[in-house]
Amino acid sequence: MNSGVLSRRDLDFLLFEWLRVDELAKRQRFAEHTTETFADVLTLCEDLAERYFAPHYKLSNIEEPAFDGENVTMLPEVKEALRIFGDAELLGMKQRALS
Repeated sequence: MNSGVLSRRDLDFLLFEWLRVDELAKRQRFAEHTTETFADVLTLCEDLAERYFAPHYKLSNIEEPAFDGENVTMLPEVKEALRIFGDAELLGMKQRALS
């Protein structure tokens, strides 16, 4: 996929060649992962960014979320994009990896 959101080539280089995540997968804590699972997560994030975040990013910079002391108001498109991102279980990924 040729993304307008990020450079996948750069991310792949950083993760797989410079940071060598394949070495991380050799540790017991990350043994269930492979370079393919890391690449699949990147592909999923790229797809979600292109489909659900990119179409309205300029408008969401103009109409930023607002907090009135009790509720947050935001563009419906942003709310939907965040819901989809959460449904893909990407919001808690860092916490699960560290626990």
